[in-house]
Amino acid sequence: MRVFVFIVSSLLFTSFWLPTSAEQCGTQAGGVVCPGGLCCSKWGWCGTTSDYCCEGCQSQCNCPSGRRAGILRGGGGDMDEINSEKAFDKILGQKPYGL
Repeated sequence: MRVFVFIVSSLLFTSFWLPTSAEQCGTQAGGVVCPGGLCCSKWGWCGTTSDYCCEGCQSQCNCPSGRRAGILRGGGGDMDEINSEKAFDKILGQKPYGL
């Protein structure tokens, strides 16, 4: 029992002691810029995904070229505009039956 209490106490202490990777930035943090070139999201947190770097990004925005406003460019349309019937049948033919 003592070992269990020691392990739990150590984990709790470590989790509170270690710094977190999320840092505040932008207007929410007095104009602070993210370290290491990370993007500053519209919510004022540093990160690297499109949630941080695209729509509403405050600084160091590196939105992937295929992304706009946090969604893929293009969109809409029927599946037959994306994949031809021939391509779909080829993919379907590779699927083992019974799955």
